Amino acid sequence: MWAAFFQLKTLGEKIIAGASLVQVYTGWVYEGPWMVRRILEGLQRRLIQQGLSTLAEAVGLEGSTPVF
Repeated sequence: MWAAFFQLKTLGEKIIAGASLVQVYTGWVYEGPWMVRRILEGLQRRLIQQGLSTLAEAVGLEGSTPVF
């Protein structure tokens, strides 16, 4: 499953719903290449907060403890 996103919250919702591929082109156009670093740092913080080691562990967690 793939999804497009523009904000970290939206990305988190897509991941826990089962997305394993995301499109960043729109965000890149509006926010520039720095958005990738911002998104990755935000994801890393949230994974650590939830006690997850990898992003793959968050894929499909919808319905369980809120991750993002």
